[in-house]
Amino acid sequence: MKRMRFVLPVMLAFLCVFMGGSVVSAQAKAKVKKMRVGETYPEILLGALPGADAGQYLGMADVESVVLQQIPARLVIIDVLNVLCPDCHKNIPNLNRLYNIIQNDADLKSDIRFIAIAAGNDEKQIRMFADQYGIRFPIFADPKDAVYYRLGAVGPPGLIITESAGTVRYLHEGVIKDFDGLLETIRDIHRQP
Repeated sequence: MKRMRFVLPVMLAFLCVFMGGSVVSAQAKAKVKKMRVGETYPEILLGALPGADAGQYLGMADVESVVLQQIPARLVIIDVLNVLCPDCHKNIPNLNRLYNIIQNDADLKSDIRFIAIAAGNDEKQIRMFADQYGIRFPIFADPKDAVYYRLGAVGPPGLIITESAGTVRYLHEGVIKDFDGLLETIRDIHRQP
């Protein structure tokens, strides 16, 4: 009986903190300006390069931190994920496939860079996730969700295609269900001047 008097308040305190955090998150997300196709993002600092390979791939090996609009590519595909999100796990095979197709198509490879933002995750979580799925594209840590909210709280999972200046060309939230349609959309956007 004494044990119950201790356990019950601890459980209630945990639930209050947990539920309070969820409400705050939902309220914060509700206040975020959702981006639309055609709108331009403000300058977004992504943070430190997630490794030397990322700097080489992005063409930014000599920078300490990356700003989205400074990535030297005509188009940037941004995957928004969280390593604890079940739908994000379902999406990774499609994203790996998309990255590989882009890397093996000379026209797409020269103009498109593919990155991910791990909303709410740190570098250690990302390394484990990337190793588990054999992910080769750069994943930027966003442990406090700052980038996630600047991107308009898309997803997770979410996919954003922007021009180099930050103009949104495509938005998708949820698991990719029509991979061929997505690939055709990317090719169509890429063909446009």
